[in-house]
Amino acid sequence: MRGERSALAIVNTKRHAMELLDALDDPRALHLSTLLCGAHRSEVIEEIRRRLSSGEPCRVVSTQVVEAGVDLDFATVFRAEAPLDAIIQAAGRCNREGKLDGHGRVIVFRPPDEASPPGLYRSGRDVARVVRERPGFDPDDPRAVRQFFELLFGVAVDPDRQGIQRLRSRLDFPAVADRFRMIEEDTCDVIVDYPESDTAKIDRLVEQLRGGERRPREVLRDLQPHMVSLYRREYERRLQERFIEEAMPGVGRWPMGYYDAVRGITVSDPESIV
Repeated sequence: MRGERSALAIVNTKRHAMELLDALDDPRALHLSTLLCGAHRSEVIEEIRRRLSSGEPCRVVSTQVVEAGVDLDFATVFRAEAPLDAIIQAAGRCNREGKLDGHGRVIVFRPPDEASPPGLYRSGRDVARVVRERPGFDPDDPRAVRQFFELLFGVAVDPDRQGIQRLRSRLDFPAVADRFRMIEEDTCDVIVDYPESDTAKIDRLVEQLRGGERRPREVLRDLQPHMVSLYRREYERRLQERFIEEAMPGVGRWPMGYYDAVRGITVSDPESIV
């Protein structure tokens, strides 16, 4: 990455993102992950676009958050081994606008350890490894993608291990609501003071949340750009330590001084952030 003027590296875990930032040792490197609140991610994306359009050096370390709905265009993309569809999404951030003389480069690499999101994602990574190593593999061939998904859902994983489709066919929607989880672990939210220029506004919103001046749903909508989700076990641990102060059940205030302008939330296990 140090040798590239325009480079994006996408890794599978937030811990790997932090380790890569440390190893890169570039004070101008940028970072995207759910360690950042929504307002912060939006600012970083705008800064990336500005640097790319002006031809300035731009090196970005990111997790999967950059792979969907973010139209960035790098000359070189490094992608940690992942499910084949994620690798293809990453490639969509390389020479996206066709402005390079020739082709961009997408380099798929194996990280120093096998850490990745569990379950379907990890199975997809392993199946993609098998498919990529087969003779004649061509990532531009739709047959390779079909082969990947046939192996993934036909052999590696059960696409409906909770029996959701059977419950839907019975019109048992209360049971569907009880069993289906987009994110399997419960989460809670913390409010961060970012940007610091909005601290007074955030203070007012938190007081409205505590005092019941407005409906909580409306206040939480206004606070959403300044919030980061934690897994419940981490949230409750921080609550017991009195590190965070609860504004309402499941929503706490992250203390000032523990939110970094590049890395986002600090003093926490990165993998405890959703």
